Amino acid sequence: MSTSWQVVLGISGHRTSHLIGWASRLVRPGDEVVIVHAYPPIPYAATDWQLPIDSDPVVREVTKRHIRDAVTRLRTQRPDVKVREEIRTEPAARVLLAAARQAGLVMVGVPHCDRSRAVLHRLVAEAPCPVLVIGAAQPLASGPVTALLRGRDSDDAVLEAAFTAAAGRRSEVIAVKPWHRPLDGSQFYAETSEQKLLDAQLARWSERFDGLPVVAELLTSDSGATLTAHVQQAELLVTARPAGFAELDLALKELIDTRDLPTLVVPERLRPAEPLAAGRTGHRPKWLLPAQV
Repeated sequence: MSTSWQVVLGISGHRTSHLIGWASRLVRPGDEVVIVHAYPPIPYAATDWQLPIDSDPVVREVTKRHIRDAVTRLRTQRPDVKVREEIRTEPAARVLLAAARQAGLVMVGVPHCDRSRAVLHRLVAEAPCPVLVIGAAQPLASGPVTALLRGRDSDDAVLEAAFTAAAGRRSEVIAVKPWHRPLDGSQFYAETSEQKLLDAQLARWSERFDGLPVVAELLTSDSGATLTAHVQQAELLVTARPAGFAELDLALKELIDTRDLPTLVVPERLRPAEPLAAGRTGHRPKWLLPAQV
């Protein structure tokens, strides 16, 4: 028996149909998709009393119709998944983080304003599960998966997510690792040693996935243009959650703002999501597992 997982799709009213299209391509049969729309009560001064905006029945009803339309679209496109809605008058980041604790994946669109950027910043920094940030490109379900490695403990989490995603897409993994030239000693020896370590690490992961093809690219510090090309052109880019506020802010600018294609940000260690049904399919999230043929 297969195990179904919960996928959270956060929508704000911006490019909703686009996000629904991506979700319909990526979720697995039997998954539960929770379409979440959250906003804090915003006072307005139409009278002498400061009333929350959701006290206006018209505004509330428009919000409900928008979310229900999104639910209907996803159910029509993917009748094999469970879909439900959740509308909350609370800060969006708080609601999405609470939902992420029970989910295997959170999907959101790229920020379109300062408020949505702040929500994404907190979500990427604190979510216990992977966060897929979806750009403006049309949905794709094939092509290589690019893993951006940093020589940190989080590299294995990145490779696990990248290899599992590539297995589901039946494609190869391109592992890109920036490397700084040594200030002294033999550059050839240092680069050869680093390449051997990378090849050995990738070979272990390839073996776990039945010999899934992988290409290793070790990029020196003077290969900035090549690295930028990889980051911008990758059909699916998998990267680790940045460490620290400054690095996170820079990463959101470089890895997300400049990309039209999706970026998967994974925590340092992937933890198993809570299953919705009995059965085991290993510790990897269901949304990344390969399709049954």
